[in-house]
Amino acid sequence: FQKSFRSVFGSNHVDHRWTRHLAASLPKPEPIAALEDAKTILVFGSLADELPIVFLRVRKAWFKHGAKVVVVHSAPTDADSFAHLVLRCAPGTEGSVAEALAGNGSAEGSGVSASDLAKARELLSDATAIVASHALLNAESGDRAMSALASMPGSKHLYATGPNTYGAEAAGVRPDAQPEGEQGMDTQAILTAAANGGLDALWLLGCDPLALHPDRELVTRALENVPFLVVQDIAATEAIHFASVVLPMTAPAEQDGTYTNCEGRVQRMKAILPTKGDAEPAWKVFEELAIRIKPRTPLFNAREVMEEMSRTLPAFAGMRYENLDGEGVVLGG
Repeated sequence: FQKSFRSVFGSNHVDHRWTRHLAASLPKPEPIAALEDAKTILVFGSLADELPIVFLRVRKAWFKHGAKVVVVHSAPTDADSFAHLVLRCAPGTEGSVAEALAGNGSAEGSGVSASDLAKARELLSDATAIVASHALLNAESGDRAMSALASMPGSKHLYATGPNTYGAEAAGVRPDAQPEGEQGMDTQAILTAAANGGLDALWLLGCDPLALHPDRELVTRALENVPFLVVQDIAATEAIHFASVVLPMTAPAEQDGTYTNCEGRVQRMKAILPTKGDAEPAWKVFEELAIRIKPRTPLFNAREVMEEMSRTLPAFAGMRYENLDGEGVVLGG
């Protein structure tokens, strides 16, 4: 996707991020299983809703190994029932609380008492596991909170929540991923440009901005005003009603390929259902378009796509398709 847009279509305006605040580079998350060995765990957000598998690991660390859990959130969470300490903050003050825990500010006005903050800081150490999802970036001060958490000592478990989000990040699907080229527009800038008539075309790949972006009014204006809209997806979405062209895409169970989970684990997936209608894998559609614009030898299957990624993307360097069965391989592991 990003290769076609940059080298074939000549555009760096690509992005996979939909949160209110678009995160800069964050530390590579630690393995989920490592949470079981943590003595203290700082949880920002509602894990049971955002990262249920991670929530189960945190609960196991408490139940089986006696980990002390500190929870910070603006509303009750499932982890409160076994937390050693709960810091209930006012909505929008997550940034102040995180900065105070990191020793870089005050949580005044957050609703969290100074005594509870002091207790939390006493528990935190280099052995603390810091857990949050990128959903935190939807909070009013979520960008400050995420930055503060990333700066704290301890192991970082800052996980993406969207399907294959980590894979998109590692593959460079963002406007600043090519240092040698001109930086493109991010999600917010793309939608704003489309809404104001500044884009000729917009391509939505496996996403519906009306469901994902917090500013529905902006998205509606963008979809109404862009002259040419391509919607490529596995099912009908609201955005399809605005489309100039609809490209049916195969679902994960209908195609061979790879999937990168929230901890950066790359695993193979295999087709178990027949493809219906005219649906095609996303990579195949881009290959067919690319060779029509710039003739070359195309990639023919998922294995060749993985080989190309291994050659051209540093995060996937040396990765072999045949080694991705079972538990797969962790990026950078």
